[in-house]
Amino acid sequence: TNLSNYIKADMLAQILNITLKEEIREEKGDVYKIWVESKMEEYPAGLLQFQINYSTEPGKEKSINEVIRQEIMQLTENGALEVNLLKVKEFMLKKQQVKELLNEYWAEIITHFHAKGYDGHTNYATMLNEISVEDIRQTAKVVLGSGNLIEVMLIGN
Repeated sequence: TNLSNYIKADMLAQILNITLKEEIREEKGDVYKIWVESKMEEYPAGLLQFQINYSTEPGKEKSINEVIRQEIMQLTENGALEVNLLKVKEFMLKKQQVKELLNEYWAEIITHFHAKGYDGHTNYATMLNEISVEDIRQTAKVVLGSGNLIEVMLIGN
């Protein structure tokens, strides 16, 4: 379903975020900060976009990009580490509880239900908890293994 795909894409981005922070920032110290975002749009045509952003010293970007490619390959071949999947599930469930206290959340749920015909709330926790390491591997393979990649570097003076 659309909700399931959205959850898997969000989880994949968060898992990649954990992995890249550990590998590139914590272990190598090559970046000041690094983060991964996912964006899914259904209209006018299905679109899923992943964006990996980081800031670093000039000259380190090639080795960082190589580590990013290796981590993407690892996810497409083996999926996520179970410990990272569990961290993300726990975080997303806590985040969901906080969102449920906000009027904006409920307005979005109602809008999606009427405009797109699906309920993004009722089965959220069940769907989230059912996602496995293999589901993440399959999602990574489809999304990140497609070869559809653009690299953009902004270099300051």
